[in-house]
Amino acid sequence: MSEHSYHKLYDRLVDEVKTLYYANQVRIHKGLWALIISTVLFLTIMFITNGSKVIFLLMWIATMFAVAAYLIAVEYLNFELKRKVEEINFSMRKNVLDYDDVMNKQREIIYDQRKQVLDGLDVKNIIMNMMNGAISDLVHAAFLGSAHLDMAACRDLLRSVEGVYFPKYTVKIDEDQLKTLTQQDFTDLFTAAAADYYAKKEAEITPPVMRELERVILLRVVDEYWMEHIDAMQDLRQGIRLRAYAQTDPIIAYKKESLEMFEEMISAIQDETVRRIFSARIKSEAEVKRERVAEGIVATTAGDGSVKKQPRKVQKIGRNDPCPCGSGKKYKQCCGR
Repeated sequence: MSEHSYHKLYDRLVDEVKTLYYANQVRIHKGLWALIISTVLFLTIMFITNGSKVIFLLMWIATMFAVAAYLIAVEYLNFELKRKVEEINFSMRKNVLDYDDVMNKQREIIYDQRKQVLDGLDVKNIIMNMMNGAISDLVHAAFLGSAHLDMAACRDLLRSVEGVYFPKYTVKIDEDQLKTLTQQDFTDLFTAAAADYYAKKEAEITPPVMRELERVILLRVVDEYWMEHIDAMQDLRQGIRLRAYAQTDPIIAYKKESLEMFEEMISAIQDETVRRIFSARIKSEAEVKRERVAEGIVATTAGDGSVKKQPRKVQKIGRNDPCPCGSGKKYKQCCGR
Protein backbone atom coordinates (compact mmCIF):
# COMPACT_ATOMS: atom_id res chain seq x y z
CA MET A 1 0.00 0.00 0.00
CA SER A 2 1.44 3.34 -1.04
CA GLU A 3 1.67 6.42 1.15
CA HIS A 4 -1.16 8.04 -0.82
CA SER A 5 -3.45 4.99 -0.46
CA TYR A 6 -2.71 4.82 3.25
CA HIS A 7 -3.71 8.44 3.73
CA LYS A 8 -6.89 7.92 1.68
CA LEU A 9 -7.84 4.97 3.91
CA TYR A 10 -7.12 7.05 7.00
CA ASP A 11 -9.24 9.96 5.72
CA ARG A 12 -12.13 7.61 4.95
CA LEU A 13 -11.94 6.09 8.43
CA VAL A 14 -11.94 9.53 10.03
CA ASP A 15 -14.96 10.55 7.91
CA GLU A 16 -16.87 7.45 9.05
CA VAL A 17 -16.04 8.20 12.69
CA LYS A 18 -17.18 11.79 12.27
CA THR A 19 -20.43 10.59 10.70
CA LEU A 20 -21.08 8.33 13.70
CA TYR A 21 -20.21 11.16 16.06
CA TYR A 22 -22.66 13.57 14.46
CA ALA A 23 -25.35 10.85 14.44
CA ASN A 24 -24.81 10.38 18.16
CA GLN A 25 -25.14 14.13 18.68
CA VAL A 26 -28.54 13.94 16.98
CA ARG A 27 -29.48 11.07 19.29
CA ILE A 28 -28.49 13.15 22.31
CA HIS A 29 -30.71 16.00 21.17
CA LYS A 30 -33.60 13.60 20.63
CA GLY A 31 -33.03 12.17 24.11
CA LEU A 32 -33.13 15.64 25.67
CA TRP A 33 -36.33 16.46 23.82
CA ALA A 34 -37.81 13.12 24.96
CA LEU A 35 -36.90 14.02 28.54
CA ILE A 36 -38.62 17.40 28.33
CA ILE A 37 -41.69 16.12 26.48
CA SER A 38 -42.15 13.13 28.81
CA THR A 39 -41.93 15.40 31.85
CA VAL A 40 -44.55 17.78 30.50
CA LEU A 41 -46.74 14.90 29.37
CA PHE A 42 -46.69 13.15 32.75
CA LEU A 43 -47.47 16.36 34.61
CA THR A 44 -50.33 17.16 32.25
CA ILE A 45 -51.88 13.68 32.60
CA MET A 46 -51.48 13.80 36.36
CA PHE A 47 -53.33 17.11 36.71
CA ILE A 48 -56.08 16.26 34.19
CA THR A 49 -56.97 12.83 35.56
CA ASN A 50 -56.41 13.63 39.24
CA GLY A 51 -54.72 10.26 39.50
CA SER A 52 -52.39 9.02 42.17
CA LYS A 53 -49.45 11.35 42.32
CA VAL A 54 -47.23 8.62 43.72
CA ILE A 55 -47.82 6.30 40.74
CA PHE A 56 -47.27 9.08 38.21
CA LEU A 57 -44.19 10.19 40.09
CA LEU A 58 -42.77 6.68 40.01
CA MET A 59 -43.53 6.34 36.29
CA TRP A 60 -41.92 9.70 35.62
CA ILE A 61 -38.82 8.73 37.61
CA ALA A 62 -38.56 5.43 35.70
CA THR A 63 -38.87 7.27 32.39
CA MET A 64 -36.22 9.77 33.45
CA PHE A 65 -33.86 6.93 34.37
CA ALA A 66 -34.42 5.28 30.98
CA VAL A 67 -33.78 8.50 29.07
CA ALA A 68 -30.75 9.28 31.24
CA ALA A 69 -29.34 5.81 30.64
CA TYR A 70 -29.86 6.31 26.92
CA LEU A 71 -28.05 9.65 27.00
CA ILE A 72 -25.19 8.22 29.04
CA ALA A 73 -24.77 5.35 26.58
CA VAL A 74 -24.72 7.72 23.62
CA GLU A 75 -22.24 10.04 25.33
CA TYR A 76 -19.98 7.10 26.21
CA LEU A 77 -20.05 6.03 22.56
CA ASN A 78 -19.02 9.53 21.56
CA PHE A 79 -16.16 9.40 24.05
CA GLU A 80 -14.95 6.09 22.63
CA LEU A 81 -15.12 7.46 19.09
CA LYS A 82 -13.05 10.50 20.08
CA ARG A 83 -10.52 8.28 21.82
CA LYS A 84 -10.26 6.05 18.75
CA VAL A 85 -9.61 9.02 16.48
CA GLU A 86 -6.92 10.31 18.85
CA GLU A 87 -5.29 6.88 18.90
CA ILE A 88 -5.24 6.84 15.10
CA ASN A 89 -3.76 10.35 14.98
CA PHE A 90 -1.13 9.46 17.58
CA SER A 91 -0.22 6.28 15.72
CA MET A 92 0.13 8.23 12.47
CA ARG A 93 2.36 10.86 14.07
CA LYS A 94 4.45 8.23 15.84
CA ASN A 95 4.96 6.22 12.64
CA VAL A 96 5.97 9.33 10.72
CA LEU A 97 8.49 10.22 13.43
CA ASP A 98 9.86 6.67 13.49
CA TYR A 99 10.35 6.66 9.71
CA ASP A 100 11.88 10.14 9.71
CA ASP A 101 14.20 9.28 12.59
CA VAL A 102 15.83 6.50 10.54
CA MET A 103 16.45 8.85 7.63
CA ASN A 104 17.67 11.66 9.89
CA LYS A 105 20.34 9.46 11.46
CA GLN A 106 21.69 8.51 8.04
CA ARG A 107 21.50 12.13 6.90
CA GLU A 108 23.53 13.27 9.91
CA ILE A 109 26.29 10.76 9.11
CA ILE A 110 26.53 11.77 5.45
CA TYR A 111 26.28 15.51 6.08
CA ASP A 112 28.87 15.40 8.86
CA GLN A 113 31.43 13.66 6.64
CA ARG A 114 30.57 15.94 3.74
CA LYS A 115 31.08 19.03 5.90
CA GLN A 116 34.50 17.79 6.98
CA VAL A 117 35.55 17.41 3.34
CA LEU A 118 34.22 20.87 2.47
CA ASP A 119 36.17 22.35 5.38
CA GLY A 120 39.42 21.12 3.81
CA LEU A 121 39.94 17.78 5.54
CA ASP A 122 42.89 15.80 4.15
CA VAL A 123 41.17 12.70 2.80
CA LYS A 124 44.25 10.87 1.54
CA ASN A 125 44.19 8.37 4.41
CA ILE A 126 40.47 7.83 3.84
CA ILE A 127 41.09 7.16 0.14
CA MET A 128 43.90 4.73 0.94
CA ASN A 129 41.67 2.87 3.40
CA MET A 130 38.96 2.71 0.71
CA MET A 131 41.53 1.34 -1.74
CA ASN A 132 42.73 -1.31 0.71
CA GLY A 133 39.17 -2.33 1.51
CA ALA A 134 38.16 -2.57 -2.16
CA ILE A 135 41.21 -4.70 -3.04
CA SER A 136 40.67 -6.89 0.00
CA ASP A 137 37.05 -7.51 -1.01
CA LEU A 138 38.06 -8.46 -4.56
CA VAL A 139 40.69 -10.91 -3.31
CA HIS A 140 38.30 -12.39 -0.75
CA ALA A 141 35.64 -12.91 -3.44
CA ALA A 142 38.21 -14.63 -5.68
CA PHE A 143 39.36 -17.11 -3.02
CA LEU A 144 35.87 -18.05 -1.69
CA GLY A 145 37.37 -19.94 1.23
CA SER A 146 40.05 -21.73 -0.82
CA ALA A 147 43.61 -21.85 0.41
CA HIS A 148 45.18 -21.15 -3.01
CA LEU A 149 44.11 -20.01 -6.48
CA ASP A 150 44.50 -21.84 -9.76
CA MET A 151 45.83 -20.06 -12.85
CA ALA A 152 42.39 -19.30 -14.32
CA ALA A 153 41.15 -17.71 -11.10
CA CYS A 154 44.39 -15.75 -10.82
CA ARG A 155 43.96 -14.33 -14.33
CA ASP A 156 40.38 -13.28 -13.54
CA LEU A 157 41.54 -11.59 -10.35
CA LEU A 158 44.33 -9.76 -12.18
CA ARG A 159 41.88 -8.55 -14.84
CA SER A 160 39.67 -7.08 -12.12
CA VAL A 161 42.49 -5.02 -10.57
CA GLU A 162 44.76 -4.25 -13.52
CA GLY A 163 43.95 -1.04 -15.29
CA VAL A 164 42.03 0.20 -12.24
CA TYR A 165 44.46 0.23 -9.30
CA PHE A 166 47.68 -0.11 -11.26
CA PRO A 167 48.74 -0.54 -14.93
CA LYS A 168 48.74 -3.91 -16.62
CA TYR A 169 51.71 -6.22 -16.16
CA THR A 170 52.74 -4.40 -12.99
CA VAL A 171 52.22 -7.59 -11.00
CA LYS A 172 53.39 -10.84 -12.56
CA ILE A 173 52.59 -14.20 -11.01
CA ASP A 174 53.64 -17.59 -12.38
CA GLU A 175 52.25 -21.03 -11.58
CA ASP A 176 55.00 -21.85 -9.11
CA GLN A 177 54.19 -18.77 -7.03
CA LEU A 178 50.48 -19.65 -6.98
CA LYS A 179 51.16 -22.74 -4.91
CA THR A 180 52.57 -20.66 -2.07
CA LEU A 181 50.60 -17.38 -2.26
CA THR A 182 47.75 -17.09 0.22
CA GLN A 183 44.84 -14.66 0.30
CA GLN A 184 46.76 -12.24 2.51
CA ASP A 185 49.77 -12.44 0.18
CA PHE A 186 47.62 -11.43 -2.80
CA THR A 187 46.11 -8.57 -0.80
CA ASP A 188 49.51 -7.27 0.29
CA LEU A 189 50.91 -7.61 -3.23
CA PHE A 190 48.06 -5.68 -4.87
CA THR A 191 47.82 -2.97 -2.21
CA ALA A 192 51.57 -2.33 -2.43
CA ALA A 193 51.37 -2.02 -6.24
CA ALA A 194 48.34 0.28 -5.97
CA ALA A 195 49.99 2.46 -3.33
CA ASP A 196 53.14 2.77 -5.49
CA TYR A 197 51.07 3.75 -8.55
CA TYR A 198 49.11 6.26 -6.44
CA ALA A 199 52.35 7.84 -5.20
CA LYS A 200 53.65 8.19 -8.77
CA LYS A 201 50.36 9.75 -9.85
CA GLU A 202 50.53 12.20 -6.94
CA ALA A 203 54.11 13.17 -7.76
CA GLU A 204 53.13 13.72 -11.39
CA ILE A 205 50.31 16.20 -10.71
CA THR A 206 51.73 17.57 -7.39
CA PRO A 207 50.29 16.84 -3.91
CA PRO A 208 48.10 20.02 -3.65
CA VAL A 209 46.32 19.19 -6.90
CA MET A 210 45.94 15.57 -5.80
CA ARG A 211 44.36 16.63 -2.49
CA GLU A 212 41.87 18.85 -4.30
CA LEU A 213 41.12 16.10 -6.81
CA GLU A 214 40.42 13.66 -3.97
CA ARG A 215 37.98 16.07 -2.31
CA VAL A 216 36.16 16.93 -5.54
CA ILE A 217 35.68 13.32 -6.61
CA LEU A 218 34.66 12.18 -3.14
CA LEU A 219 32.05 14.94 -2.84
CA ARG A 220 30.66 14.25 -6.30
CA VAL A 221 30.34 10.51 -5.72
CA VAL A 222 28.74 11.01 -2.29
CA ASP A 223 26.18 13.44 -3.73
CA GLU A 224 25.27 11.11 -6.61
CA TYR A 225 24.82 8.01 -4.48
CA TRP A 226 23.07 9.89 -1.65
CA MET A 227 20.42 11.23 -4.06
CA GLU A 228 19.83 7.72 -5.39
CA HIS A 229 19.63 6.43 -1.82
CA ILE A 230 16.96 9.01 -0.91
CA ASP A 231 14.78 7.85 -3.83
CA ALA A 232 15.29 4.20 -2.87
CA MET A 233 14.35 4.93 0.75
CA GLN A 234 11.17 6.68 -0.39
CA ASP A 235 10.21 3.65 -2.49
CA LEU A 236 10.93 1.35 0.47
CA ARG A 237 8.78 3.48 2.77
CA GLN A 238 5.82 3.39 0.39
CA GLY A 239 5.71 -0.39 0.22
CA ILE A 240 6.94 -1.39 3.68
CA ARG A 241 3.45 -1.32 5.26
CA LEU A 242 2.54 -4.44 3.28
CA ARG A 243 4.77 -6.36 5.72
CA ALA A 244 1.99 -6.00 8.28
CA TYR A 245 0.00 -8.64 6.34
CA ALA A 246 2.84 -11.09 7.11
CA GLN A 247 2.61 -10.31 10.86
CA THR A 248 5.82 -8.26 10.67
CA ASP A 249 6.22 -4.85 12.25
CA PRO A 250 6.74 -2.43 9.33
CA ILE A 251 8.90 -0.11 11.44
CA ILE A 252 11.32 -2.90 12.39
CA ALA A 253 11.48 -4.13 8.79
CA TYR A 254 12.07 -0.57 7.58
CA LYS A 255 14.93 0.00 10.03
CA LYS A 256 16.58 -3.31 9.12
CA GLU A 257 16.34 -2.92 5.35
CA SER A 258 17.28 0.77 5.42
CA LEU A 259 20.44 -0.13 7.35
CA GLU A 260 21.34 -2.74 4.75
CA MET A 261 20.73 -0.23 1.95
CA PHE A 262 22.86 2.37 3.74
CA GLU A 263 25.76 -0.06 4.15
CA GLU A 264 25.51 -1.01 0.47
CA MET A 265 25.56 2.69 -0.46
CA ILE A 266 28.69 3.30 1.64
CA SER A 267 30.43 0.33 0.02
CA ALA A 268 29.44 1.55 -3.46
CA ILE A 269 30.70 5.07 -2.65
CA GLN A 270 34.07 3.68 -1.59
CA ASP A 271 34.50 1.53 -4.70
CA GLU A 272 33.38 4.26 -7.11
CA THR A 273 35.53 6.94 -5.44
CA VAL A 274 38.67 4.83 -5.66
CA ARG A 275 37.91 3.85 -9.26
CA ARG A 276 37.42 7.47 -10.37
CA ILE A 277 40.50 8.76 -8.59
CA PHE A 278 42.75 6.09 -10.08
CA SER A 279 41.31 6.64 -13.57
CA ALA A 280 41.38 10.46 -13.38
CA ARG A 281 43.83 12.23 -15.62
CA ILE A 282 44.80 15.90 -15.42
CA LYS A 283 45.37 17.47 -18.83
CA SER A 284 48.39 19.69 -19.32
CA GLU A 285 48.16 23.18 -20.83
CA ALA A 286 49.74 21.97 -24.06
CA GLU A 287 47.08 19.30 -24.49
CA VAL A 288 44.32 21.81 -23.82
CA LYS A 289 45.74 24.20 -26.44
CA ARG A 290 45.95 21.43 -29.06
CA GLU A 291 42.30 20.57 -28.50
CA ARG A 292 41.10 24.15 -28.94
CA VAL A 293 39.62 24.68 -32.39
CA ALA A 294 38.67 28.07 -33.79
CA GLU A 295 34.92 28.03 -34.28
CA GLY A 296 33.35 29.52 -37.38
CA ILE A 297 36.54 29.82 -39.51
CA VAL A 298 38.43 27.56 -41.93
CA ALA A 299 41.97 27.93 -43.28
CA THR A 300 42.65 28.24 -47.02
CA THR A 301 45.92 28.66 -48.92
CA ALA A 302 46.35 31.70 -51.13
CA GLY A 303 48.35 31.79 -54.37
CA ASP A 304 51.46 33.06 -52.62
CA GLY A 305 51.40 30.18 -50.16
CA SER A 306 50.08 32.21 -47.24
CA VAL A 307 47.24 30.88 -45.10
CA LYS A 308 44.05 32.83 -45.44
CA LYS A 309 41.18 32.38 -43.00
CA GLN A 310 37.66 32.64 -44.32
CA PRO A 311 34.29 32.44 -42.57
CA ARG A 312 32.77 28.99 -42.56
CA LYS A 313 29.45 28.80 -44.37
CA VAL A 314 26.78 27.06 -42.35
CA GLN A 315 23.49 26.12 -43.96
CA LYS A 316 20.61 27.38 -41.85
CA ILE A 317 17.78 24.94 -41.28
CA GLY A 318 14.25 26.32 -41.21
CA ARG A 319 11.97 25.28 -38.37
CA ASN A 320 9.48 23.69 -40.80
CA ASP A 321 12.17 21.93 -42.87
CA PRO A 322 12.73 18.17 -42.54
CA CYS A 323 15.10 17.34 -39.71
CA PRO A 324 18.62 16.42 -40.99
CA CYS A 325 18.80 13.48 -38.53
CA GLY A 326 16.55 11.48 -40.87
CA SER A 327 13.65 10.96 -38.46
CA GLY A 328 11.12 12.28 -41.00
CA LYS A 329 9.79 14.88 -38.57
CA LYS A 330 9.98 18.63 -38.90
CA TYR A 331 13.08 20.27 -37.45
CA LYS A 332 11.06 22.19 -34.83
CA GLN A 333 9.46 18.94 -33.63
CA CYS A 334 12.70 16.96 -33.46
CA CYS A 335 16.24 18.31 -32.95
CA GLY A 336 15.19 21.95 -33.05
CA ARG A 337 13.17 21.88 -29.84
